[in-house]
Amino acid sequence: MPNPDWGRAPEPGDLPGEVVEPMVRVLEEFTTTPERCWFCLWEGFGGLDLIPGFDELARVRGPGRQYLLFRGGIHVMVAWKDDPEHAWPQNPQLWWPHDHAWCVATDIDLDSTYVGGSNECIARLLAEPSLEVVPAQTDDRVDLGADGVNLNQ
Repeated sequence: MPNPDWGRAPEPGDLPGEVVEPMVRVLEEFTTTPERCWFCLWEGFGGLDLIPGFDELARVRGPGRQYLLFRGGIHVMVAWKDDPEHAWPQNPQLWWPHDHAWCVATDIDLDSTYVGGSNECIARLLAEPSLEVVPAQTDDRVDLGADGVNLNQ
């Protein structure tokens, strides 16, 4: 299925559910710690403060944002929005395995998700037919539509 037709532009700050499973399938091949991953969810999403124990949850500070920190196996991502323990409307903005083999980042203000990893890992993501993947360089723009894929939608 080359170039899937998503039928809509991606929501800024969210990784669509139909993308998560194929990403997880590929990424788990490139880590020695698939059962020990880390997940950061921006603490500024509305309603998170209503979670029992919210004030005691571990936090991580990133540039300009603070995140709630969770850990679990990579497959937590597949059921994140449906899992009673993590039932929030947004996927984590950052996630990576304990061995630091790769990292996935979906900024809350952008319409793309970025993956850093080995050349082999990135090549495998690029070859995955169920994903819309565009190579990125460190000097590429990251503003909405800068990838050229989501323009005029």
